[in-house]
Amino acid sequence: MKVDAVRAKKFKYLPTILTKDEVFAIIQKLSGVHQLLIKLLYGTGLRLNEGLSLCVKDIDFAQQQIIVRDTKGNESRVTILPESIAE
Repeated sequence: MKVDAVRAKKFKYLPTILTKDEVFAIIQKLSGVHQLLIKLLYGTGLRLNEGLSLCVKDIDFAQQQIIVRDTKGNESRVTILPESIAE
């Protein structure tokens, strides 16, 4: 039996990744809530929707952690709260 399978095309473009210096340059140009949100996303590894749906009750300053609820896969998880953001 012969299978006429078609090979997947190789992706031509690599994803663009910012360097650490580029990220810090962007953060320095922001202020207020926007800067805090970007610092949270970058420092904790949160997805955009997770960062936007954070509540104060989800942040535990004593344990330096953030409880992320309603994540991809509908499971809650805990991540660290960077010291620079906690201030």
